[in-house]
Amino acid sequence: MRQSIQVLMLSVGFSLATIGFGWWTVPLLAFAWGIVARDERKPGDVVALAAGLGWVWVLGWTAFAGPAGELARRASGVLGIPRFAFVAVTLVFPMLLAWGAGVVGAVVAGARVGSRKPGAV
Repeated sequence: MRQSIQVLMLSVGFSLATIGFGWWTVPLLAFAWGIVARDERKPGDVVALAAGLGWVWVLGWTAFAGPAGELARRASGVLGIPRFAFVAVTLVFPMLLAWGAGVVGAVVAGARVGSRKPGAV
């Protein structure tokens, strides 16, 4: 339950930061989260899921308010890939950025990423 709330809150943060300041805020926010969540077992997983969900919000809002379908059609045509693949790549991009930055933030803060907590089964 706690991780679900974290993902939801972070996804709102990612979407607002992206709309307000651009895509480069994804690794900055994820790095900060990695520092805060350094005691979590896999800090990159929560932040990656949140970044992907945050960009789902952005894409949904853009599709509702603007010509996102036309953009997907044109961009996928230029790249020679199906539209769903273009949308998938658009969502995978922030997830990879966030995962990497979150893990680096946790390591910089002194976490031992991937190691078990004492007493964990």
